[in-house]
Amino acid sequence: MNIHVNLPLVPLCLLVSSFVCPVAAPASKTSLSLALNIRVYNLANVPSTTLSSAQQVATTIYRAAAIDTTWQECPCSTELGPNDLLLRIVPKLLGSMRADFRDNNLGFAAVGADGGVLATIFYHRVEALTRGGDSSKILGHAIAHEIGHLLLGSKAHTETGIMRGYWSRDYLKLADRGLLLFTQQQIDLMHIRFMARASQPNSISPDSCRISVASANPMRV
Repeated sequence: MNIHVNLPLVPLCLLVSSFVCPVAAPASKTSLSLALNIRVYNLANVPSTTLSSAQQVATTIYRAAAIDTTWQECPCSTELGPNDLLLRIVPKLLGSMRADFRDNNLGFAAVGADGGVLATIFYHRVEALTRGGDSSKILGHAIAHEIGHLLLGSKAHTETGIMRGYWSRDYLKLADRGLLLFTQQQIDLMHIRFMARASQPNSISPDSCRISVASANPMRV
């Protein structure tokens, strides 16, 4: 699923007028803690300090949802397990990839109604958004959003929280305050979907992260 970021300043008032600040609970009401292993293919050569900080941001968001995350640097030779997801960070869109996404998309997840396994982030657009500053916080939130689609499915966008599909600059200020989280309803659904996933083998091999963006058949908003 695509994340849209509003870059022009003029339309911001239209977004803010319908904005409701998400309620950020300090911890999920779900007591059972799940464990995700995220295989990271850093094809954009994101600096290790930036990537580590971004992963910590995403870890914090998922910890509030009673989901533990570990991050595994890949390529990896082992087969995918039921707890494994693939995250691919690409440097930029090339060739036919440009035709499949809008100029303000930060990434996408190749998902169906029940979720998926492969998420992609366009790092050059994250860098453009931060204008040469620290990109780790926005990168971490973008990662959390796309991984959220892998657990929640294609129709996971909400008006508030981490799963909002359109982020204005004003909305991104909430990231600095740690307010972009999952709703309790989303948390409950992620746990249900995760338990169902754990009972079935993954159908995507580790080599799938090397497919082109265009061939991943991404869902559009």
